[in-house]
Amino acid sequence: MGNDWFEHIYRRRFDSVIIFFTREGDATLRNKTIRPGDYEGYADCTETIAGHIAVISSYRDSASIAGRKRHFRPYVAEARWQLSVREFLRIEASTADRRAQEEVIAAFRTVQFVPRSFPLPAKQPSAFIEYVQLVTSLPVPLTAYLLVIGGGGYLLFRCKAHELPITTRRRRAYIAAYFALVLTPSMLTDFFLFAAPAPALLGFFALLPSVFYVDVWPTAYAISLLYILPILISFIIFYFGLTLYARRRSRRASQD
Repeated sequence: MGNDWFEHIYRRRFDSVIIFFTREGDATLRNKTIRPGDYEGYADCTETIAGHIAVISSYRDSASIAGRKRHFRPYVAEARWQLSVREFLRIEASTADRRAQEEVIAAFRTVQFVPRSFPLPAKQPSAFIEYVQLVTSLPVPLTAYLLVIGGGGYLLFRCKAHELPITTRRRRAYIAAYFALVLTPSMLTDFFLFAAPAPALLGFFALLPSVFYVDVWPTAYAISLLYILPILISFIIFYFGLTLYARRRSRRASQD
């Protein structure tokens, strides 16, 4: 691979589109098109689209996606263009049904190329930038998580709340629950396209809607294992630590 390349990934539920550009040494489009051996119904054709030679291929992926009532394999449509001797463009779309795959193939044949008036990026965004883009692409779960941080922090640490001393079990339980919800680590994932480290509560909010359109029990099991169980363990640890702190504080007060 050369120095000039970039990749963009767009996802919506189980559908995804990947746009990949690379500038490299001399190669032909057919040499870069590798026919997979374990995919179902593979077919390809060579066409001229927008003045450039393109190879369009379609097949059914070997990986499976868990649906509400069954497991199914995604339908993939892929198009490769040779823009120049050294420049190649690939667009790959993964869809949930054959009709969407056919619509993607039809869209490939309408692609138009606009002359570049800006330099190509030299490299991909950093992992931190990609992580920020991933988190901010989930506005509802992120908003719910921030509301828990702000609202819980206000209710827990406002002046009136300090009237309840930390030596009481209820006060320790409130504090332990807040820090367990906010600080417990886990991952943000859809079990198919991506996985990234994130607070457990944020992952819980992001995955919770999937209960309504995929298998209920496997999804509930995954939510319990990835998010609810770690939060409960963190709550026990925080509560135990606060209890030790409260007892030490009481002993010092009695000695004084």
